[in-house]
Amino acid sequence: MDVKDLVRRCAKEVLKSISLGEGLDAYEKMRAYGNALIECVRRHFVKKALPDKVGYDIAHKCFYAIKHLPAPSYNVWNCEIDKEIVILKVDWCPQDIEGEIQRYSQEEIEFCFIDKETQKSLEDELQKYVCLDCDEFVNTPALMCWYASYMEENSPLEEWNEVARKLRKEWEEERKAWEMERAQREEEERRRREEEERLERERKERERQEKREKLLKGEAYVVKDKYFKRCYYLERREDGKLVLRVPKWLAGHIIGKGGQRIKRLQEFLGERVYIETYEDIAPRKIELSFGW
Repeated sequence: MDVKDLVRRCAKEVLKSISLGEGLDAYEKMRAYGNALIECVRRHFVKKALPDKVGYDIAHKCFYAIKHLPAPSYNVWNCEIDKEIVILKVDWCPQDIEGEIQRYSQEEIEFCFIDKETQKSLEDELQKYVCLDCDEFVNTPALMCWYASYMEENSPLEEWNEVARKLRKEWEEERKAWEMERAQREEEERRRREEEERLERERKERERQEKREKLLKGEAYVVKDKYFKRCYYLERREDGKLVLRVPKWLAGHIIGKGGQRIKRLQEFLGERVYIETYEDIAPRKIELSFGW
């Protein structure tokens, strides 16, 4: 068989006969042309024949047919195979499995008959027209597993190359447009996030200012003793000092370790806070809530 002539004739047939649906982009069109070419070539090696054996796989709930090949072929891993296994029906568990096996055994099924040398020549020739990829099936000739990723532009058929170059150019333009659109969407999303973050910062700052004003006016407590349910507020003295009167046992908790807590309060208020203490009974359990 003249493999070069076969692929060339199939390529011409595909260019004349294929009708692409609406809504396909250039890349999808390239794949459609390539897959149509592979399918056209397959038809010359697929023939109907009675299977040598039919079985049922309980684990996968499928019927399968086995045909011993007249000449060895190879699968997608370049491993030699002398038989082809065709999956007939999946996800099906009939009541009469033996009856279905008998029915399939008497029915002609499509098998791929291609020897190693022809398949290798066919693979080399098809790769001049398309970039071949494949599904991974162990007991199937590689020809039945191939599919096209895209069209090649340097095939022996100039008409094919013209279509491939035209679609490649369209695809590049579509890709650039898509990248520009994506960049625009990303920029809009970035601006939206920045605006949300700005509004959130402003909201938190307003809440901070409102809390500060309430603390300075004595409308919000500085600390709350949850045991006695007492709240302690700031007081503005006549001399302008900001004073917090609390029991002696509470003063240390307000000042904090190394004076860290009182420093944070003063930074929050923007003023110095003076602590005045008085004697009072400490609670059995100290549980405090701070209001800033």
